Amino acid sequence: MLIEQTQGNRLHLLVPIIFFCFGMIFNTLEISTFMKQNARQAGAGLYLLINGFISQFVLVLLLTRVIYLIFVKQMTLSLITNQILCKSLPYLMTTLKNISMWLMSFVTVERALAVTWPLHSQMFRTPRFAKLVSIATLILLFSSLYMLIIEYKIVIRPDRSYISCVREIPSHNRITVQYTSLAHQLIPFLLNFIAGITVIINLGRSKAHSHQKPSRYTIAEQARQRADLLIGPFICFISALPQLIILFLDACNYEESTWFI
Repeated sequence: MLIEQTQGNRLHLLVPIIFFCFGMIFNTLEISTFMKQNARQAGAGLYLLINGFISQFVLVLLLTRVIYLIFVKQMTLSLITNQILCKSLPYLMTTLKNISMWLMSFVTVERALAVTWPLHSQMFRTPRFAKLVSIATLILLFSSLYMLIIEYKIVIRPDRSYISCVREIPSHNRITVQYTSLAHQLIPFLLNFIAGITVIINLGRSKAHSHQKPSRYTIAEQARQRADLLIGPFICFISALPQLIILFLDACNYEESTWFI
């Protein structure tokens, strides 16, 4: 199952460069903020610090991969170098991007715990616990997505005029790959969304109790003030939908394509 074949020109560099420049600014601000010790007294500070480094590294990988895919035809690289770049760049990008989504969901879950069980959840909101969760997340995602290294391969035209980096998913692994990818997108989205709703409802009820107002009004007010807790997860999930849709659709097999004959 072939699901990716890329060619490009220099114009395709424009968007990654713009993303890289803006992302570098925001990630630098995030890193500089949460590098301070007083900003990491809770676990959320550590999650956000790690996310800042990961997000910046993903942008570097994105720019590197686009440059590689655009100029691979013009570059004189050995087959081994091409294979390393073809396999490692998408593996690292996909894994780190998913790790970032998981970490951001942990931030929202921690906020939900803080407003729901402020005393009983203290042990789950410490930097030590966040460090253990972050390490476990890194190990889990890097191990669960290792098949990307096997699936990406270099395909050379018979006349050796062009090299493509393609992803071929074996038929016997297709369902595993599809639902693993879906889980890494859907579970963080649900955690973010449910935790966000929990934060809004609990803050709304607290405001209603302290101001002697109906809960529905204070909850609606909190929903307007903290709309980012609901909108953000949807934006992240929708942005990942095209990749998931392609992954679940049948695609051509490059070995049966006349392009390579």
